[in-house]
Amino acid sequence: MNILIYKYHSRDVYKRLQVHQDLQFEVWKPRWNDWFPKGYPKKYILFTFFYFCGIFKNKSYHVVSGYKDKKKACSLMIVPKFFKWSFMQKNDVQLIYVKTYKEFRGLGLATDMLQFSMNYLDSIHFQNDMWYVTDEGNLASQKLATKNGFELYSQGQKKNLFLTETLIFKK
Repeated sequence: MNILIYKYHSRDVYKRLQVHQDLQFEVWKPRWNDWFPKGYPKKYILFTFFYFCGIFKNKSYHVVSGYKDKKKACSLMIVPKFFKWSFMQKNDVQLIYVKTYKEFRGLGLATDMLQFSMNYLDSIHFQNDMWYVTDEGNLASQKLATKNGFELYSQGQKKNLFLTETLIFKK
């Protein structure tokens, strides 16, 4: 599967965009008594393991969820560098698994959630690079990335070798 890798370049873009007033956000971060975010598959407990064991290269692992009318409408993960992402530097993060739930699509909520997440990172004094990776065929995700100040940086390909997923990058 081919992927596209975007890098965020302009910190001025996200400060100009406003978030819908009727969308409420929740930010989750791992704690010893809370190992995975509500509503996510249990497989994401692996990311919490990475967090506590130092496999993630920094402590910026978070999950952002957006609620509209008290229903979960959208979500994404903020994931630090780890062995899989060789293009990232130690203190960088990637905004991944961006999802808008079916009944809320077409309302611009993914943009609001991305903007909120970027503003949140700014509020905790995050100053490093932000990345966004999407599949080559996901045009909506590519549009979301470019609309929010990300520029195409590279392409890659997912390969499954020895039961693990490997990424091969081309600049």
